[in-house]
Amino acid sequence: MSASKTSLVPRYSRRKRVAIIVLGFIPLLLGLSYLMWPKHRSDPKVVFEKYTTSNSHFMDYEGGQVHYVDTGSGDRVIVALHGLNSCFYHFSPLLENTPILDSFRFIGIDLPGFGLSNPPNYKTLPEDFSFQAHFTGAVAAVLEREGIDSCMILANSLGGMLSWNLAYERPDLVQSMVLMAPAGYAWDSITQPYVEGMAPWYVGAILNLRLGTSREAREDAATYSFYNTDVPNDWFRKRVDAGYAFMNLPNRVQWLRAMILSQETADVDRIKQLSQPTMILWGEEDEVLPYQHRLRFMRDLKNGFLKEIPSLGHVPHEEDPALVYDVLYDFYSTSMTKSSQ
Repeated sequence: MSASKTSLVPRYSRRKRVAIIVLGFIPLLLGLSYLMWPKHRSDPKVVFEKYTTSNSHFMDYEGGQVHYVDTGSGDRVIVALHGLNSCFYHFSPLLENTPILDSFRFIGIDLPGFGLSNPPNYKTLPEDFSFQAHFTGAVAAVLEREGIDSCMILANSLGGMLSWNLAYERPDLVQSMVLMAPAGYAWDSITQPYVEGMAPWYVGAILNLRLGTSREAREDAATYSFYNTDVPNDWFRKRVDAGYAFMNLPNRVQWLRAMILSQETADVDRIKQLSQPTMILWGEEDEVLPYQHRLRFMRDLKNGFLKEIPSLGHVPHEEDPALVYDVLYDFYSTSMTKSSQ
């Protein structure tokens, strides 16, 4: 009896086998790339020791911690609110290069998840969580803790949007406002490029939240806000260093991402109901928020004033703090005189 031989036919062609092997190596290569790719991490102890001042205060707030600085002197109170992807430290040029601390008590607040304010756990936020309400609530909590019953708010960008919301919700706290390129109109469309990953400094955060953000990315983000980066006292470099340090603290990129992806809109009808004197400052070279929005604010504000600033970008208080101080000082005096009549 002769044994019959059965020839084995390969299940896949040679080309397919090679393709399968190559595809099998891709997860391994990605894993090795992740392990070898530079990771950006900030040591919280080092960062807090460097940027905490003798005038710093911390308070617990809704699962997180809010940092604020209370400095200056006198009964006239200015409250400073920063913009998106920013912090109170960015008001340093105004404090260091003008006599503002001789003229006002100055309270600067790091919004939750920015600067030295640690956010609540972004993983456990309720479905109806409102970032705007969380931020304005933090500001009100600081003012109530310090016994402030009336103030002028100086704010930039996102901080401007929070200011007019707070002025609507708590008119007893806000007597007047100086808003530098305030956000509000079409807020969801303004943040849409970040959601789609079009902004270079944010792409890395969307693709891999574990890597953090690079110093180069922070510099790109800062450059986008400035018209002139050649500012005194090496400020631009200090700003980039601070942004790099703060953004790479634990959970900061994730918090920012959750905020942007929420696509929360602003109730701009509130602007029409404000009675507080409000000065709008807008750099003519602003590339962050649409320059034409200044006219929408002037249309909707009952008591609005406008100053257009040539050769400045999105952050006038950093590019020309002396100009901002002069406007603020004069407007405070004028608005207070009118409110007392």
